[in-house]
Amino acid sequence: MKSGIGPFLVASFAGGLVALLTPCVFPMIPVTVSFFAKREKHHLAGAIVYCFGIISTFAVIGVGAAAIFGAAGVGKFAANPIVNLVLAAIFVLLALNLFGLYELRVPLPDKLANASRSKASSLIAPYLMGVAFSLTSFTCTAPIAGALLVMSAQGKSLAYPAAGMTAFGVAFGLPFFFLAVFPRLMSSVPRSGHWLAAVKPALGFIELAAAVKFISNADLSWNLGLLTRPIFLAIWAGLAVLLGAYLLGLPKAVSQTGWLRRGLAVVSLCFGAFLALGTRGSTVGAVEAYLPPADYPFSGGPPAIASTGTDGKTFLNSYSRAVYVAKRLHRNVFVDFTGVNCVNCRWMEDNVFVLASVKEQFKKMVRAELYTDRSTPADQANQKLQQQIGGTIALPVYVIVTPEGKVIAKYEGKSPNSDEFINFLKSGTSASIVLGSLGAGSDGSVDIVR
Repeated sequence: MKSGIGPFLVASFAGGLVALLTPCVFPMIPVTVSFFAKREKHHLAGAIVYCFGIISTFAVIGVGAAAIFGAAGVGKFAANPIVNLVLAAIFVLLALNLFGLYELRVPLPDKLANASRSKASSLIAPYLMGVAFSLTSFTCTAPIAGALLVMSAQGKSLAYPAAGMTAFGVAFGLPFFFLAVFPRLMSSVPRSGHWLAAVKPALGFIELAAAVKFISNADLSWNLGLLTRPIFLAIWAGLAVLLGAYLLGLPKAVSQTGWLRRGLAVVSLCFGAFLALGTRGSTVGAVEAYLPPADYPFSGGPPAIASTGTDGKTFLNSYSRAVYVAKRLHRNVFVDFTGVNCVNCRWMEDNVFVLASVKEQFKKMVRAELYTDRSTPADQANQKLQQQIGGTIALPVYVIVTPEGKVIAKYEGKSPNSDEFINFLKSGTSASIVLGSLGAGSDGSVDIVR
């Protein structure tokens, strides 16, 4: 599916629904019901204003972040290795909080806290109640909301983060609207207690897995080679096994766990074994997109001079050199704008670029792979080029140009529909210049370019 406001809004709404499952949210259900049960009038208006407080808080956070960093700057900010290390530290702290080592709370000004607890029938109190709820739940919702803000970098205006966080807030506040209108619904909602105490540590293992990914992003940006693919997989496999053992209640409480926990434990243990097999070179399916490349750490980056042969994954790393080769071969240039931290880029490379029909089209063009998300001069120059010929800094973006630099076709984002991507490639090869023979081998490759 291509990038766009529609898929982004769907992802944002889904993120809001997922956020409802976090431990910070459930205890607010009885608080919400208690607050509205004491109100003598304005039940419907109060519920609407309460949810508006929730939605507006998240929308302001989204617009504020985009205004500070720029709509596209959110993506730059998120790719910064220092930022990734900070996010990793936050996830570790959140995990320790979920493990019960300490309690994280967001302090509220006295006036805001008192107003949110007010018994008055005015509409100011429910609005402030919604704001207070959003702020106090942010320790759990921040990772999900932050991921959506990073996704909003695909847009070119403040509309993306504003619309995305509004959709997030709508999904997040919708159940509380009904609870506010009909407080008696509370009687049918499970009470927070033993089951929630079991869910919190389980979520902690997931938080640690996310922290590993952020550390990997920083490691890739600096090319340190500390978190290679096998090490990354071994850590994730270990966390999955620990999660499975915890859900089973090992070593003492196995007989006390319910069938749901046992089933989830088996799934987690099997997933851990599956990841462990990946440390020996086996593919791990969709998880591959989140892993460092198999050839990481890079030894000076991709080769400056490469073959445009038939493996479908060999690219030049210089746009000017690709244009030079294209002029000699009278072919168009396929430019792959990618990034070391781009999950969708890895997915396209592992699932689409390797298809025989795609490689067949690649053979008809000169290919360039340009990284844009690091702070190196080369990446910064590539990003300027991407803005110039691609019109965005979102990743991935694929552009087909003539040797003279004229843009023929552009394709943005990840697409599970390979036919769509192949048609895009054909639109570039069908416009190709008649193939010349200068410098071309029998398969149309160029092995050395001076």
